[in-house]
This record gives sequence, C-alpha cells and structure tokens, in this order.
Amino acid sequence: MRMLRSHGITRDESEFEFTNDGPWYYEQQELGLNYRLTDIAAALGLSQLQRIDSFIQQRNSIAARYNEAFASTQVAVPHIDANCISAFHLYIVRCDFDKFGHHSSSVIPKNEGRWRLAQPSLHPDLSPALLCKDGI
Repeated sequence: MRMLRSHGITRDESEFEFTNDGPWYYEQQELGLNYRLTDIAAALGLSQLQRIDSFIQQRNSIAARYNEAFASTQVAVPHIDANCISAFHLYIVRCDFDKFGHHSSSVIPKNEGRWRLAQPSLHPDLSPALLCKDGI
C-alpha cells in the first residue's frame, strides 16, 4: 500500500536494488499512481467519516424500499450476505429486457422523475475497452 501511495518510490535502503548514492537517493521500483489528497480534501473526508454510519444507514433504508418495490417483479435486486454490510453506493438491478420485449433505452427515460437516477450500466459486449483487438 505504501508503494502505491508513494508512486512506487522507496527510500528504505533495505528495499533498494541498486547502490545507495547518499541521503538523497531513492528508487522507483514500481509504477505508482498519485492518490494524494489536498489538505482541504483530506479534512473534508475526515469530517464526513464521522457521519459514515448515518450515511450507510440512510442508503440501506432507501435500498430496502427499492427491494420492496421490486419484490413482485422479475427484476433481480442486489443480494447482500447476512454477514456483510453494503453502503449501496449504487443500487444495481438486473432485468432481462428481451424477455419483456423492450430495450433498456425504451424503459429508462419513462422513469425520469420517479427514481433519482436510472441508467444502463456496463455492457461488456459493447465496450471498446474490453474488446480483443488484433487477436491480442
């Protein structure tokens, strides 16, 4: 985790692969990403963490209402194991639109205003980023 946080850079001499040239020496052993926050973003995050339990409770309450609304339909709702907790960042349902003789694009716009946001999610069969190109 520390290596990711630090762009894959280490100053720990015991981890060096090459000779230490002095106190300024460091090695970038892996390609890392910059996950650092500004001080303001970190302070905001810490203040929000104090309220995380109420946020999760509210989202679970909304998800329970959705579960009730979909109970008498053929829409597959999220399954959460009894020993797990979900923050329900997203509430993802599955629906076989072909079975109902519809396409998602004909159903979703009709629900505007009834749901906060409804949209089709990932379509692995249609995503260029996931397609095999040139046999690679």
